[in-house]
Amino acid sequence: MLVTISFDPDVFQIEVKPEDTVASLQETLEGVSGIPARQQLLVHNGKELTASSTMAASSVQDQDLIVLGRRPQASQQTPQQQQAGRAAAADPLQARMQQAMRSRPDGSLEDIQAFMELARQSPQLIGGLPEPMVQAINRNDTEELQRIFRQIQAHRQAEAKERQAEMELLSADPFDPEVQAKIAERIRQAQVEENYQTAYEYMPESFSQVTMLYVDMEVNGHKVKAFVDSGAQTSIMSQAAAERCAIMRLVDKRFAGIARGVGSAPILGRVHSVNAKIGSQHLPMSITIMEKGPDFLFGLDMLRRYQCSIDLKANVLRFSVGPEVALPFLHEHELPEAVRFEMQQEEEAQKASGSGAAPVPAASGGALKPSDAAAAAGAAAAARAASAPGASLVPGPAPTVQPPQQAGPPSRAPAPASSDDGSDKVNRLMALGFDRQQCMEVLAACNGNEEHAASLLFEMGGGLGF
Repeated sequence: MLVTISFDPDVFQIEVKPEDTVASLQETLEGVSGIPARQQLLVHNGKELTASSTMAASSVQDQDLIVLGRRPQASQQTPQQQQAGRAAAADPLQARMQQAMRSRPDGSLEDIQAFMELARQSPQLIGGLPEPMVQAINRNDTEELQRIFRQIQAHRQAEAKERQAEMELLSADPFDPEVQAKIAERIRQAQVEENYQTAYEYMPESFSQVTMLYVDMEVNGHKVKAFVDSGAQTSIMSQAAAERCAIMRLVDKRFAGIARGVGSAPILGRVHSVNAKIGSQHLPMSITIMEKGPDFLFGLDMLRRYQCSIDLKANVLRFSVGPEVALPFLHEHELPEAVRFEMQQEEEAQKASGSGAAPVPAASGGALKPSDAAAAAGAAAAARAASAPGASLVPGPAPTVQPPQQAGPPSRAPAPASSDDGSDKVNRLMALGFDRQQCMEVLAACNGNEEHAASLLFEMGGGLGF
């Protein structure tokens, strides 16, 4: 028969026979748990199992739950403590560390100054401390450091109390639906942890940030760092970058409009042909100019035009039209300053949250400041949706690209905003042709984000006479 063993935080099953003794089960569990058989505490249905009893005599049946714990040893050190003592005797630094880490019941250290002095002298020790502790040590702030130690102790005590309550619940009635759900969650969590450890061992690179693909180019004789995005159907450039490259005078404003996707962003027009230097070659390019967005997004239209291939093995972008040119992708320290800043912010946020998950890249490779996020999302969405029905960036009216100066129908003119709801955002949304109630509801659903609300309203239909 199979019995389920709960050994915090693991849950597993072992096959036993009714005539097997509890002592034989303890010997088996010694190799699994590392707890000597004489120190094991086995609890079944709220009662401790005695070593001399058999499974049948202890009323242990198939699929029953047995909780495994360690028997308290008041006068004897645990193997871990004995090992730590031997290590301290062999290593003077380890002995000093143990002395400095002696704590009071509330978790604060008895000699905080000794700990701080030792941390400053030992790069190995200070390198393993959390950032708040390191900052407190650098400021010589003993009160803050003690507060952190007390917080850690309180957290440990809360976790221990929670585990104890859970183990009591598990041992009370293994057939209770709530207990079964907790056992299932323990098994699932153990599988998640095993999967995490496997990935960390065999694919450690999956836990680090991925550097987006940027290459160096020249547009109209001005150097730019181009973000290579095969998912964007149109190559786009921000107004600021176009001004630096001195190509704003070539913008065809007949192609002006509004790009709408996750958000929205004004399209200023298109430069139909501009000279770009790719390595040693000079190639013409067509670029859509957005009011805000990435400096230069090298999209699928130009990738196809010049038969480019993204070679990740050689870490280059290859151009096959004419003499082959291979542009190396930029390393992390060569990325635009805004991108590096965004990556640093994500990394700091990840460390602060204690999460090991890989960060989600920001829109357009994280090349934008937070204030430009909504506009950039609209720009990227417009580039990706350029070939969708009614979304092509062509002169004249189109369902998703409208001249910014076009007004809504007279019958939908916005009413003056009242002082109680009086948001300018509501007025601007109403100017697009939506009624007040609808604007207020969608704006509230989008947490006040005007760009997202406009996008959602157009997806729902209506506005500007559509």
